[in-house]
Amino acid sequence: MNGQKVFGHPPRGGGAWHALRSVVHGCLMALVLALALSACTTTRASKSPPMKAKAKWVVLPAANRSTTPQAGERLEAILLAGIRTRGVTAVDPYVSNKDAEAQILESDDQRILAAQEYARAHGYQYALAGTVLEWGYKGDGDAAVGLSVRVIDVPTGATLFVATGSRTGWGRANVTGDAVTLTDELLDAIKIEP
Repeated sequence: MNGQKVFGHPPRGGGAWHALRSVVHGCLMALVLALALSACTTTRASKSPPMKAKAKWVVLPAANRSTTPQAGERLEAILLAGIRTRGVTAVDPYVSNKDAEAQILESDDQRILAAQEYARAHGYQYALAGTVLEWGYKGDGDAAVGLSVRVIDVPTGATLFVATGSRTGWGRANVTGDAVTLTDELLDAIKIEP
């Protein structure tokens, strides 16, 4: 058996066998890395002025421009958690005082205007607003998310920061996971000071 093939395999201990095995292992690792990096993210953000973490923040209703129902509400929850993890502790979600039926009949724009008035009346410094541009799966099954985020100076109504981005996952990626990742990238561009 020494030096002969056994069941189609080269003899163990041969240098060529180990070299081939190393090449195959390296190729498989490169393929796994390429697949991991194949989730594509594109972002653009304005320069952020310094914003105070200890100021009062409010998360406004998110506009949903996608075809997925309630994607805006999902983005609001992600924004609320995301801004808190960046050291902002005095942050509240906007809660409408209208009944559920009246809220359903309101357009996103009406809800956002009402929330901005609420924020102004209640002494908030910053309002975090979001827009869902895309939220779903493409024809090939890949998750696809498009979002924009902005920070508004509530007393003046000026937009202090704006960012937008898109992310396409692959394989077993899910839309919410991609939305969290993309939102984190967008929020990372906001300069928040203690």
